[in-house]
Parts: sequence; C-alpha cells; structure tokens
Amino acid sequence: MGQLTRFIAIFGRTLLLLIVLAGFIGSAASAVLTVFPDSSASKESMLGYESHCSFAPISTIILIVMAAAFGFVFFRKYVRRRSIDETRP
Repeated sequence: MGQLTRFIAIFGRTLLLLIVLAGFIGSAASAVLTVFPDSSASKESMLGYESHCSFAPISTIILIVMAAAFGFVFFRKYVRRRSIDETRP
C-alpha cells in the first residue's frame, strides 16, 4: 500500500508540473500570436491594423498576466522548493 501511495503522490506532482508548464507556455505563445499582423483578419485591432485578435492590446495584456501567474506558481512550487531542499544538510 505504501508504494501505491508514493506512486500516486509522484504522479500527481508530475501532472501538476506539466499542467503549470503547459499553461505558461500556452499563455506566453498566445500573447505573442495575438499581436502578429494577419491580412486575412476580418476586423482591425484596437491598434489600427489587422491582426489575429481584434482586441490585440487587451488580450495580450491578459495573456501576459496569465503567463506571469503560471510562472509564479511554477517558481514557488518547484524551483524554490528545489533550492531549499539542496541547502538542507
């Protein structure tokens, strides 16, 4: 029973790590893609040119904030814990 519990704990932490990383990468990539010009767009963005997203500056800011939140969670949960564990005797 102990090995199964340990496996579930490791699997859960790994799954959470992958979800956080996917959220960070997806949000950051989407933030960049929203400002790229696109001649096939149906409307102009708020900045005055045709881009993938007609709410380009607002959606870009929202996606950057989301990427920062995912990055903060990743840093607090994984990077910081690893550095603390390495300093313990």
